[in-house]
Parts: sequence; C-alpha cells; structure tokens
Amino acid sequence: MTKPMWKIAAEKGGRLFDLFKEEGLVAMGLEDVGDISLLTARKQVAAKVQEAFPKWPPGRLAAWAGMLFRFQHKIGLDDYVITYDPGRTFPAPEEVEAESASGLAAIEEESLELIKDRVATLDWDELQELVAGLLRAMGYKTRVSPLGPDRGKDIGASPDGFGLESPRIVVEVKHRAQAMGAQEIRSFLGGRHVADKGLYVSTGGFTKDAYYEAERANIPLTLMSLEELVQALLDHYDHLDIETQQLIPLKKIYWPV
Repeated sequence: MTKPMWKIAAEKGGRLFDLFKEEGLVAMGLEDVGDISLLTARKQVAAKVQEAFPKWPPGRLAAWAGMLFRFQHKIGLDDYVITYDPGRTFPAPEEVEAESASGLAAIEEESLELIKDRVATLDWDELQELVAGLLRAMGYKTRVSPLGPDRGKDIGASPDGFGLESPRIVVEVKHRAQAMGAQEIRSFLGGRHVADKGLYVSTGGFTKDAYYEAERANIPLTLMSLEELVQALLDHYDHLDIETQQLIPLKKIYWPV
C-alpha cells in the first residue's frame, strides 16, 4: 500500500527548511492557539483558533482549523512529507519529474481539504443552494423548499422542474457535525413514492447502519458525504451557474506534465 504524502511549507521563504531537514521533522502551529493535543474534533480546534483570532474571517479560520486538525490527527509518523526551499539550486530533470508528480498529488490532496473546509463554513441555506446548483449543473431543474418545515424534502429536481417528468429526485440536506444514522434515513424514506429517486447529503457523513438502511431502501437512494459532495462539485464546476460558483469560488491552476 502506498504511503500518504503531505506537503508542509517550511514557513515563508523556506525559513525553516534547514531545521526541518537537519532534525528530520516538520512542524505546524499558531502560537496564540495553544495546545490542541487533547482536542478530538475539528470544531474544537476551530473554536480555539477563533478564540485566539476573533477578527479573522470565517474562511481563514476554517482553513487554519482544518490544517491544524489534519496535522494533529491525519499525518502518520511514517508518512512521506515534502517541503520546499526556494533558495536551493535547480535539480536534475529526473528529480524535477519525480517532484512534480509527488508535488501535484500533495497539492491536490491539500486543495480537497481546503475546499471541504470552505464548504463547512457555509450556512445551512447556502449549502442547500450549493447542492441545488450542483444538480442544475448536471442538467436538472430544481425547486428549493422555503425556510420552515420541509416535510423531509429540501430540494426537488427533475428534467422539467415540476417533478412531472422522470427522474424525480428528492433531496435532503443536513449540515451537521454528527453522522446521520439509520433513523434519519428511515424518516427520509417515509412517504416517498415508488417513482422517486433519493439523494441524502450530510456534511457529517453517515453511520454504517445508515448505509445499510439505504441499501435496503424501497427506492434508489444515494448517500453523499462532504468528500463526495466536494468531488462532485469539482467534476461539474465549469457548468455551475455564477451564483453557485460564488458560494465556493475556485481558481484553476496549471501544472506541467
């Protein structure tokens, strides 16, 4: 199994590159945040960062909280790490090719995490609009339920927008930290018509029981986690309308191959 590879910047201008190399270590942190070693949830880390930097905008808070949490809980002792020294001599061509491939993989991984952090900062209604925009980019017309009791449906999607043409997709959006369980899936399925297709989006993910409940559902039902939502957004980003892109603004970068 291939070991994970992480890209850790050695401070601005590669200031800590020699220290990283000599000591065989990497480090990350915000001194004012303090010790986070006992924190087990991303939201706990985000609260510590917000307490230390109350004037920071939500996007910056989320990005730093995500980086600190991943550094604490995701990176293993035997994982590969790459860093960068802008002052070093230019490497040989074969080294450039190897670094290019590994560097691109690390950047892609970090980009996905940053986008996930940005999606996590959206309000509930913004997340609902994001999912509706994704469905429109996939060729459907959507109707978003107004604020208030939604009777188990946040978004309706279909070719005609009224649910008269098949497929008729019924969408539930949950923007919570905790994973959705079997009971939530059963509640969503209650009252569905046999011709319906279901899409359940949860930024907190799903329990094993929830996946089991979805597999035995009486209608086709897809469970979409935060990771899967972000990947779908990237796959269809160029076709999103401008209002949806503004919720998660991204910039395309080019990398030599």
